[in-house]
Amino acid sequence: MGWKEESGNKTFLEGEVGSFSKKFGDLSIALVYPGNYSAGMSGLGFQKIYRELNLVDIFRCERAFTFPSKGYSLERAERLCFFDVVSFSVCFELQYLKIAEILKSGGIPVSVNDRGDRDPIVTAGGICMFMNPVPLYDIVDVFWIGEFESKGLELYHELLKSKGLSRGERLKRVSEIPGCLVPSVNDKKKYEIIRAGFENMESSCSSIISDGAQFKMWLVEVSRGCSWGCRFCAVKWVCGAARYRDKKFILADIREGLSRGLKIGLVGPSILDHPYIEEICEGIIRINGEFSISSARVERLTENLVSLLVSGGIRQITIAPETADCAARKKLNKKFEDEKVFNALNICSQAGIESVKLYFMYGFPFEEDAAGFGDFISKAGKIINISVSCSPFVPKPHTPLQWNGMRSKTKLKALFNEIKSSVKSLRIKDFGGEDIKSSLVQGALSRSGREVFHAVMAGRMSSKEAEALATREYEFEYALPWDSIITGCDKGLLWKERGKAFGEK
Repeated sequence: MGWKEESGNKTFLEGEVGSFSKKFGDLSIALVYPGNYSAGMSGLGFQKIYRELNLVDIFRCERAFTFPSKGYSLERAERLCFFDVVSFSVCFELQYLKIAEILKSGGIPVSVNDRGDRDPIVTAGGICMFMNPVPLYDIVDVFWIGEFESKGLELYHELLKSKGLSRGERLKRVSEIPGCLVPSVNDKKKYEIIRAGFENMESSCSSIISDGAQFKMWLVEVSRGCSWGCRFCAVKWVCGAARYRDKKFILADIREGLSRGLKIGLVGPSILDHPYIEEICEGIIRINGEFSISSARVERLTENLVSLLVSGGIRQITIAPETADCAARKKLNKKFEDEKVFNALNICSQAGIESVKLYFMYGFPFEEDAAGFGDFISKAGKIINISVSCSPFVPKPHTPLQWNGMRSKTKLKALFNEIKSSVKSLRIKDFGGEDIKSSLVQGALSRSGREVFHAVMAGRMSSKEAEALATREYEFEYALPWDSIITGCDKGLLWKERGKAFGEK
């Protein structure tokens, strides 16, 4: 029995339609998702990069995950050390802690200083690299600071052209490509995020149908960026103002998915903001298709739009009030009153939505208690079946709240217990949230620099260290670890927005 059968890879491959099986290529690339197959194959970005690389005849790209067969590729069960390039797609900070383990399992020295000319070039891209790549500076050779469609292929073409040269010379050449951050060559240089021409992107949809994916549906990208400007969220500040794909290209991708008999998953930070979203929904419904959305902004839930969502097969919607305190919500730059939420819930109930998931955060720097939470949930629960998710606030780089630390573990526990107690006697379909310890580790990784190298190398961080790093405050004059990344938003503007959150003039 071969390794592919023993590892379970064959089971996953047999459940796929659309994957590549290339045996040859002048440059071999392992595209690695630092998580399980089911999560990785539910990400549109990961699928798109895999497809784009394999459409280049001279490239051979295979996928790898933490499961199955960590350290080996999925397609041919080839150990990662035998690839020319190993590229990580990083979407969440906690994935930083899995990268060293994957490299070790794949036979690749973890530290950049221990790699020789025969070792693969290790690259990384993804939203986390836009925000703060510094914790991985001593592990990753090359960071791609941009959207892949915006010339991401240039990196791989240069790595092919420079094959046979010394590692140092190859990295020097790569560092000259706009968007390629190479710490060993220059860790002080500033890098502007490279963005793609998104509006006229003809195809931005799934390329692989997989039985093992978390969500078996045909993903179609609708938008990127955001124009709302919530002060805790990185999307607008890091990814830029909202950009919408042309309606005709979206509908063409949708028709392809429906022709395969699949449900459509519309993808984007704020899908319902698309100026032609109603026509897009109608286009799906007209040919008896079904679709889903990840979440909905309260301001966009009109009677007509919710009716279309129900006609498209949606029975549960996620809404994020963020906090039950209206004054605190406005400090976050979410300017709607409580009544706006309750009105949206009424519209959902009357249209045929069966349940609504309400997402909240707690532990904001200006928040001392959870007063009013129980009353808010009680009113909501009388309108429609609800479930509640509550997670600690984690400050993100390049946002107005980037200078503020998280609350202490003790304070977060007290707030969560207060929230939990306030809804204990209420009828709630489900109540849960992100683990406090994990959130503190996420916060520590999000706002740190090279000082967390030992934790990233070890694949774990102690609770004490996580709390110390996550709760620290930065002054405006302080040189932040992620200052080398240029998002297009001036730090002075972010500081002014922070001041508005705290009522400063």
